[in-house]
Amino acid sequence: LVFPNYVRLPRDAPPPRPGKTVVYRFTGALEAIYCTLVVRLHYSGLFASTKLYRDSVDFFTATGKQAALTLRGSGEQGELDVYFGDKLDVDVQAAFEKFVNAHLKAKATSLERLRNYFCPKAKCGKEFTDRCFVDEALAAKRPHIFCGHCGTKIKLLDTLETQLTSSAGEAKANE
Repeated sequence: LVFPNYVRLPRDAPPPRPGKTVVYRFTGALEAIYCTLVVRLHYSGLFASTKLYRDSVDFFTATGKQAALTLRGSGEQGELDVYFGDKLDVDVQAAFEKFVNAHLKAKATSLERLRNYFCPKAKCGKEFTDRCFVDEALAAKRPHIFCGHCGTKIKLLDTLETQLTSSAGEAKANE
């Protein structure tokens, strides 16, 4: 594994759809935090192979399912986008995100987690982009929001969120 901050290969295509699942905003030594995270994930045993790009990395399971990270920022302010490819097992997603979350909590000086939601209807699949509306719904403990494109119900406390908040999800990430 080449140390991630020495990779200068640009990403030839955008990360996998359905798109970024979580955005972490954080402050700290960006390169050190990102590099140690990528190296730790590479050696975690969750993934069979790793593909490095400039400020981005793709992780692949033995069956070819994908998870990806993309870093943006400068100085000590950064954003890390977490992406999951189609049909990546929710348990692997939860373990991956727990791993990332724990690493950022330990290394960053400040951390904010922003979850992105997508319409579950196959023909739509649009991202719900009204961040204020999502934040208000979460604060009011509403169980769902509705897609602005097709009206389908989007669960706020879906399987991934449930796994992340459970102790079983934490045990899987630690394993």
